[in-house]
Formats: sequence, C-alpha cells, structure tokens
Amino acid sequence: MNMIKQSKQEITIMKTSAVKTVLLLLILSLTNSVKSQTRIEKKYSDFGDLVQTTEYTKLGGNKEQVTIKDYINNRVSSSTIYFTVNGKIEGEYKEYSGSTLLQLFTYKDGKANGKYVRYHSNGKIETLGAYLNNQFDGVWKSYYFDGTIWKSGMYINGKEEGEWTYYQKNGKIDFKGSYVKGKKDGIWRTYFEDGSLESVKKFINGTEDKHFVSTEAVSNPCPNLKKLDNICISINNRTKDPKPKGDYYYMYQRKMLDAACVDVEKDSEEIIGEKIRKMWDAAFAQKKLNCHSIQFYPSGGNVLKFAVSTKFNEFIEDAIWWKVNLNFIDDVDKETVLDYVKNEIEKNKGFNIVSKLEYYYKILREAGAKHAAELKK
Repeated sequence: MNMIKQSKQEITIMKTSAVKTVLLLLILSLTNSVKSQTRIEKKYSDFGDLVQTTEYTKLGGNKEQVTIKDYINNRVSSSTIYFTVNGKIEGEYKEYSGSTLLQLFTYKDGKANGKYVRYHSNGKIETLGAYLNNQFDGVWKSYYFDGTIWKSGMYINGKEEGEWTYYQKNGKIDFKGSYVKGKKDGIWRTYFEDGSLESVKKFINGTEDKHFVSTEAVSNPCPNLKKLDNICISINNRTKDPKPKGDYYYMYQRKMLDAACVDVEKDSEEIIGEKIRKMWDAAFAQKKLNCHSIQFYPSGGNVLKFAVSTKFNEFIEDAIWWKVNLNFIDDVDKETVLDYVKNEIEKNKGFNIVSKLEYYYKILREAGAKHAAELKK
C-alpha cells in the first residue's frame, strides 16, 4: 500500500516538474521571440556620449512601433513614438519633452490626416486643429497658457481662409479680419484691452491700402499694455530694434517705451522713468509681465526672473535704471526675484555662472530688491 502511495507521489512530482519545465521553456521562448522582434539603433557623439536611440518593435503582421529617444547628459530629453504599417506611419504620432506630451498628430497612409493637438508645459491645450494630406485643414484654435482662447479661424488647403479672430488674455478681441488664400483681405480692426477700437485698416491681397481712411472713431489709452505682447520672446532672443530711437536698441525697450506712451525725443529721463514705473505697476497687476517657457522655472514667473534665467544683463540693468518695483511676489512660487537669484546661486555652486548670478544679486540688492520673507515682516 505504501509503495503504491509512494509511486503515485513520484508520478505527481514528475508531472509537476514536467509542467514547470514546459512553462519555463515557453517563457524563455517568448522572451527570445520578443528580443528577436526588437531592434535598437544607437547614435553617439564624437565624445562617446549617447545622443539618440531608435527602437523598432514588431507587433505582428506588417505593423511596427518606433520609439526615438534623444539624450542630454545620458538622460532622455525628448522622445517620439509612432507606428508604421507596411513602412508608412499610421495612427497616433506623439512627441514628448521629457515625460510631458508636447504634441500629437494623426496619420493615415504615411500622411498627417486627422486630429492635431499641441500642449503647453502645464498640460493644457495650446493648439487644436486637424490635417488633411499634410496640410492644415478646417477650424484651428490656439490657447494661452492659462487655457483662455488666443485665436480661431479656418484653413483650406493649408492656408487661412475667411474670418479670423485673435483674442487678448482678458477675453476681449485683440484684432480680427478676413483672409483669402492665406493673405489678409478686406477690413481689419484692432482693439485696446478695454474693448475700445484702436485702428481700422484695409488690406488688398495681403498688402495694406495706405490710401484707405476709416470713418470709425478710435481711442488712445495710456499705458497701452498690449504693446508688451511677446516681450518675453524679445528678451529670450535678445531681438534688436530695426528702427532704434535714442539710446534704446532692443525690441523689449521699444515695447516697454511704447506701452508707457514714452516720446523718446521729447520726454526727459525723469519723465521716461515715471511713465515706465506707472506702466510697470499696471502690467504686473494684470500679469502682463509673466513669462511661460518649458525651459524656464518657474514657468509663469515674472519677467525679471526670466531675464536672470536667460542671463540678459541689459534688461536687469534697465529695470534698475528706471527704478521700477523689484519686489513683486509671483503666485507661482511665492518668491521675489531676489529669492530666485539666491536659489540659482545655491543650485549652481561650483559652476562659472555663479559669478554672474552674484553680480545680479548685488545690483538688485543695492537697488532695493528684497526677499519675500523681508516683505512680510
């Protein structure tokens, strides 16, 4: 009896062992199959650093997934993921900045066909539209960083067509008019922040009709904060003014002077400073001097911090010369520009950039800049 039981136990053990062996072989087979279906290409810099990998993974039939990763200092800086069928891109095509989705295309038969979305760094939609055979098609809308509408209009055959409307951050219309085959045509109206009419122009096939005279009444508010549009881009690019006036050579200076209604040829330096300070305070109150960029932290911080991050001495020195308020506390990080500079010094200890940051800290401090903690006392 015991021998029969022992024999049964041995048979059971043998069966269990056989099943485990089969499962192990199956797992190894699947693993090797996956490995054999994946091919990776790598690119290196002249110094031997990994700069890019491209991974091709067979998904069955003629479908393949392609994953491209770009590296900086051995870390993934950006990546692209898409699928191909018979060698042509098909379905969603995604681009990432770090781990953040930057934009999404839809492909069919190797061409962009269908929905397109681009995202801000905060995850909100920046642009929403569609493609038809690699061309812009249908209604396209773009949004500000906070999600409010920026512009809206129609594309036909890749070109603007019909009425387009552009909005200010406060929701009021900035300017609007019509396009014909991608060129402005007809009456275009521009508005101030309060909604009052700023100008009326007529275009013919993309060219302004200089002989046109509007009978519509226009206003001229001051300060005119609309003139500050894209000032962060001007600072980041260090854009030069193509028609400089006086001692002002940069576009950010032109924007600030125009926004403050400064007459460079008539106003004294004292009057210019007064006008700039009035405009500056109004602009900060309405968050017109906040900059948004995926390369800038804190994104949404004020223009002084952005100038520090881009190491633009001239803007910082101008702000000090005009004696503007240097002690605004941003909602995004609850810190002043002096806090920001101090934090940057701590983060960059041991690097050459520290000497420049210490220079910023010194001149800002001497000009009256304070830490947020000091302002709360």
